[in-house]
Amino acid sequence: MIDFIASSAGLFILIGLFVAGMAGALIVARRDTFANLWSNGLAIAGSVWGLAFASSVLITGNDIALKIAASGFSFFSVSLHVDRLAAFFVLVISLVALCCSVYAIGYVRDYYRRYSIGLL
Repeated sequence: MIDFIASSAGLFILIGLFVAGMAGALIVARRDTFANLWSNGLAIAGSVWGLAFASSVLITGNDIALKIAASGFSFFSVSLHVDRLAAFFVLVISLVALCCSVYAIGYVRDYYRRYSIGLL
């Protein structure tokens, strides 16, 4: 299980949770409560997965290299490399994001009907 978390699939899940939270909040931007729960709920899930991902990379010592070629040209490709140093920073950022996302659920309620919560 820990090898699956510390793999390129685990990195895709991590990125996918945050992208799904962002896209879903934009789609349901008119419904304040649902947009708040959707975006912050997936941010919490992404942060928890980020903590598990970073911890498993630190424990196993796996280096994850990922190259996504958008086209045949090499200068249009995206390359990601997660080693122990990157995993440490993912761990710290995920911990801070978890605290902020939990706090934001209640904080954003003050802005209902004044601002678009999906865009917030």
